[in-house]
Amino acid sequence: MESDFDALFANFDKNADGKVSWPEFRDKLNNWEWRMTERSALEEKVESIYKQAYKLRMQGNDKESKDLLTKALRLQGSLTKTEPIEPPPPIPDTMPHRGDFFHLKVLRKDPGQTLNDKSQTYKFNK
Repeated sequence: MESDFDALFANFDKNADGKVSWPEFRDKLNNWEWRMTERSALEEKVESIYKQAYKLRMQGNDKESKDLLTKALRLQGSLTKTEPIEPPPPIPDTMPHRGDFFHLKVLRKDPGQTLNDKSQTYKFNK
C-alpha cells in the first residue's frame, strides 16, 4: 500500500527543498484519473456496514449505530453517481385558465322556489 502511495506522487516536480508547490499539486490532482470502486465490492461494503450497524443497535449503542447507518447511506448514494438524473415528466395543466370561467351568483330567488338560488357558471372562449 505504501509503495502505491509513493508511486502516485512520483511524477510531481519537487522544489529544491523537496516539496511540491501548491499550484502544481492542485493542477495534477484536477487532471488525475480517479478510479471508482467496483460496484460489487461497494455493495458488499454497504451490506457489511448495515450488518454492523444492526449489531450495534441490538447491543444498545444507538449513537455508533446511527453513525454507521449514515456512512452506509452515503456509500449507497455513491452507487447512483454515474446514473443520469432525469427530471420528472411535466404534469398536464388540468385547471382551466383564470379568465375562462365566470361564476355569477344571483341572490334573488323566484317566488316558486324555496331554497334554490340561481347561481350559474358561464364559460367564455368556447
